Amino acid sequence: MFFSHTYQEIEQNRAFYLHMYDASHQLVQIDQVMDWHQLYKKLKVYYPQRIGRPTACLLYTSRCV
Repeated sequence: MFFSHTYQEIEQNRAFYLHMYDASHQLVQIDQVMDWHQLYKKLKVYYPQRIGRPTACLLYTSRCV
């Protein structure tokens, strides 16, 4: 069964999420200054599409850390 939130619920949830983390945390500060797109372009060379890429993108897994 398909379920979706209303736009108002999404905005309300987003406001709650912003209060759930510490903006002064070191990982949050790194995320704000890191150019993730540039890193993705550099990593893409080592995982060309023609020979297969990992199931989980290294860029996104490194951001989860």
